[in-house]
Amino acid sequence: MNRYVKGTHVKFHGLSCYRIQRPAKRHRGTRCGDTRKPVYEAMQAELLSGQVIHADETVVQVLHEKNRKAKTQSRMWVYAAPKSAEHANVLFAYTKTRNGDNAVRFLGDYKGYLVCDGYDGYNKLSSNSVTRCGCWAHVRRKFVDALPREEAQLSTSKAAEGVEWCNKIFMLEREYDGLDKKGERIRRPLNPEERHKQRQERTKPVLNAFFAWLDSFVPAGGTGLAKACQYARNEKKYLYRFLDDPAIAPDNNRAENAIRPFVVGRKNWLFSDSEKGAEASAILYSLAATATANRLNVETYLAELFTAQDSRMPWVDADVE
Repeated sequence: MNRYVKGTHVKFHGLSCYRIQRPAKRHRGTRCGDTRKPVYEAMQAELLSGQVIHADETVVQVLHEKNRKAKTQSRMWVYAAPKSAEHANVLFAYTKTRNGDNAVRFLGDYKGYLVCDGYDGYNKLSSNSVTRCGCWAHVRRKFVDALPREEAQLSTSKAAEGVEWCNKIFMLEREYDGLDKKGERIRRPLNPEERHKQRQERTKPVLNAFFAWLDSFVPAGGTGLAKACQYARNEKKYLYRFLDDPAIAPDNNRAENAIRPFVVGRKNWLFSDSEKGAEASAILYSLAATATANRLNVETYLAELFTAQDSRMPWVDADVE
């Protein structure tokens, strides 16, 4: 990518990237993303053919959007294949707004599960044969945020109890993965049938007990604990969904981990200049993130993709083709 961009050096997924400063160079960067759009579209088709997708979104600033001020916040969405998929697949998608209709348009005719946070915009997917699934990591985070600052108060803290309930769920998942409490491999992971059976017999009672506990007290209004409890109640039906299919994770860490490098990189490059640039950026981030997740050499992959006009997907090593 060094041939056609120039500016401040930053790192993304091990790839040397640059904040584009000159207009001529910037337009070349946009064309670079456009030429690889067929690969992006093939990645999207592959993602939509699966049974589970993880989704998340974050803020992005685009200076020149039609009928919008430069400081208006736009959105970069991320959609990721689950851990159970044949290979990692991460797609970024730029939109002007956070409206849930954007997710509807991206997913199109997708029929399957969508793991996401509690953002209400995802409710617009209900008419699309998409089954929404909740995230227990978000629930746990809400209770962590509500923990008292004084360590002496933890032993009687309802927020600490909430954290422990969530920990029980994740520790069971770790056991099903064949790992010990430290994350070390001690046995083979359960196959899908075994995992489903264990979740029904062991995990579901934990969920039932958690929500019974949640109904056993009334937290003071306006507190962090009240917000954590209300979030869990609002998400209840979605938080049970991972019990339906062993391919569904109990959390949305897949998407959150995928979007984190973008959030970190944003501190360096700050903004996109145009809508076209933001769209091209989404394509390039998708290619780099997916190649990295599949343990390809990202710089080698992108060099071959652009210089040789290769259309190889970012999960196929050139040596094995």
